[in-house]
Amino acid sequence: MMGPTVQMRLDAVWNEGEKPNDMLQFLIDAAPDVERTMPKIVERVMSLNMASIHTTTVVCLPTLDGRNVLLNSPS
Repeated sequence: MMGPTVQMRLDAVWNEGEKPNDMLQFLIDAAPDVERTMPKIVERVMSLNMASIHTTTVVCLPTLDGRNVLLNSPS
């Protein structure tokens, strides 16, 4: 799903002030030349998505569960 969008961004030539200002473009700009390929950029986006979902789950689950795991140590 994301491959065509990434490939379009990789192939695009941007004029001054036209370059998108988002995470995808940041990842493309920050990637070394050998890793500036569609599969590598998609892999980076997927890794960031997994990390953000994991972090959100770890923080929110104790709140939704009614327990504060960080303050209560196991007996």
